[in-house]
Amino acid sequence: MRTFARAGIAGVAAISMIGLGAGFANAAPTVVGGSTAGSVTMSTDSAGGNWTCAVAGMAATGGLLLNIASTGQTVANLAPGSAVGAACVNVQSMGLQFTSGTAASATTTATTG
Repeated sequence: MRTFARAGIAGVAAISMIGLGAGFANAAPTVVGGSTAGSVTMSTDSAGGNWTCAVAGMAATGGLLLNIASTGQTVANLAPGSAVGAACVNVQSMGLQFTSGTAASATTTATTG
């Protein structure tokens, strides 16, 4: 019985590591300053990868702004130039990553990564 339990635990650990490895191999999410002041666009550091992110930052009107955005989507109404954080998941590769960036200020333009 102990051997069976040990084999089961080892199997679960191996599957978890394979899943985590697939998540790390995927294109990582990035937060890029958007095309308008107080906005960010969710992107990836290389082609591919579909991430869904919980985005948090300071709202333009004060207080905390929480939003959900996927790769390619823009979150607006942030305080221009403020720090923005995101916790992102990729369900295809079972990946979880954290990233941060800066909301576009009045003088910046969007760049893609």
